[in-house]
Amino acid sequence: MPKKAIFLEIDWRDISTYSGEWLTPGEVDNLPLITCKSVGILVGRTKDWIKIAQTINNSGVKPVSDVTIIPLGNVTKIRRLQ
Repeated sequence: MPKKAIFLEIDWRDISTYSGEWLTPGEVDNLPLITCKSVGILVGRTKDWIKIAQTINNSGVKPVSDVTIIPLGNVTKIRRLQ
C-alpha cells in the first residue's frame, strides 16, 4: 500500500449473466453490459489488475478492509480524486 493515500474512481465493465428464461436471438443482441463505478484508496496495481480499499483505519495492524480487485482488461477509466 502506498505511504500516502491515493484516492481513485474507477469505471469498469462487469460480467453479465442472464438466465432463467428463454430468449430470441434479437433479445440476446439487445442485452446490456453491466457498467460499474468503484471509489477507493489504491492498495496495489500490476499489469493485470488494480486493487482498491473502501475502508482504512489507523491501527497499523490490519489497516484496510473492503478490498476490490478489478482486472485492468475490464477498466474503461481511472480518475484520481483530490
